Amino acid sequence: MDAQNNLLVKFADDITTSAPVKSGSDSAEAEVESIQNWSEANQMTLNLSKTWEMVVHCGSMKPLPAPIVTTDCRH
Repeated sequence: MDAQNNLLVKFADDITTSAPVKSGSDSAEAEVESIQNWSEANQMTLNLSKTWEMVVHCGSMKPLPAPIVTTDCRH
């Protein structure tokens, strides 16, 4: 994961993260896993009903990255 290029924005009880995907490597899933591990270590849960993934691309015909899958979170 190249966390240097990832953007993390926090406000109250919300977190927004942005991660560029280059050359088939997907740091977005690693970023979500990192947030999930942090929340578990701090006895918090992710609310999947408020969790969204948005993919933005610039007209390239590359296949979309696989959806991010999380485990052990509140649905």
